[in-house]
Amino acid sequence: MRRTILIGMVLALAAAAAPAADSDLRWVRPQGAELAAKAALEACGYQNVRNLTRDPVGNWAAEAERGGVEIAVVLQINGEIAEE
Repeated sequence: MRRTILIGMVLALAAAAAPAADSDLRWVRPQGAELAAKAALEACGYQNVRNLTRDPVGNWAAEAERGGVEIAVVLQINGEIAEE
């Protein structure tokens, strides 16, 4: 729950620069959206977030480390994070 709230706050800050008031990453400028996605992942305990790529839907995929283990993560437009 705290993770979802924190991600929502990061996305809301990034969306402030967007033309629409939506809190998902599709409407944020590309550079701002990438920084917001990276910040959201880091706020949830992921370190060394790199190779961020965005799919056509607006989900962000990245490589990151958590607990010393390298993993692939996906930050979905609804703010949820999936580990792959």
